[in-house]
Amino acid sequence: MKKNILLAVFSLTQLFTFAQTDSSIIKIEGFVDAYYSYDFNKPSGQNRQDFFYNHNRHNSFANNLSLIKLSVDNSKYRANLGIQSGNYANNNYASENSIIRNIYEANVGVALDASSKLWLDAGIMPSNLGFASPISSDNLTLTRSFTAENSPYFLSCAKLSYEFNKQWHIALIASNGWQRIKRVSGNNSIATGTQITYTKDNKTTLHYGTFLGTDDPDSTARTRFFNNFYWQQTFNPKFNFIISYDFGMQQQTKNANQFYYWHCATAIAQYKISTQWQLALRAETFNDPTEIINTAPNSIGNFRSNGYSLNLDY
Repeated sequence: MKKNILLAVFSLTQLFTFAQTDSSIIKIEGFVDAYYSYDFNKPSGQNRQDFFYNHNRHNSFANNLSLIKLSVDNSKYRANLGIQSGNYANNNYASENSIIRNIYEANVGVALDASSKLWLDAGIMPSNLGFASPISSDNLTLTRSFTAENSPYFLSCAKLSYEFNKQWHIALIASNGWQRIKRVSGNNSIATGTQITYTKDNKTTLHYGTFLGTDDPDSTARTRFFNNFYWQQTFNPKFNFIISYDFGMQQQTKNANQFYYWHCATAIAQYKISTQWQLALRAETFNDPTEIINTAPNSIGNFRSNGYSLNLDY
């Protein structure tokens, strides 16, 4: 595949207000991600690549994500509502109607036990797969990895989660499908997922998430099983890294015993030069030989690509 170079001017604004009433914390956040990019392959259309959802406009000043979010947090209940606009919303929510595309997050949760360790949450919420966030400032790199763009950012789901202690967190998930707010037309099944996360001293995070379901109507439903692993480690205040591996398999046809496979590996290292400057490097490889997730450009088939990026942040 051709190499692509992204030149981006990245600006953001985050505004916070807090109110505490009867042990409930109310928080309002605002975020803007604006950019300019130029692709030296000079694509004929407006988009740089069809397989990326973020920062994908060519030779254009654009709004990647504008977001305002309201959250309520209590020891017994919680809720989030986020409204969005921009390239990310239009691209990643393309299968949803225009009104639903503006919903970044909309969920409520309630504690099911006296110690508030067992929770039931329902609505549109961040997925259990991957380490990346649509909010650029939450990530180690500005540009998105294949890992981020080729697994769900969000799910429309119900999630039952339990925290054993400060280190171990597990969850069971029932969703409308592979990053779907409304299910695929003709699909009457529910997808499932799991999450196991180990965190220690805010320095080590080990995560394993799964998805089991279909992205087809019932008449042609092919079962998809997806696995996401990542390890994030902070060695000291200056250096941290993420290593991630995704592996997916999907039936070749309905009820078949033969499967197609794809996988993705990503490594990101970040070094804080000073309190104001930081550097990040990323290397990755994505292999989807039967094009389950992505279609190769120019109809050449067998989607394979390597990616590299360099970040210098102030």
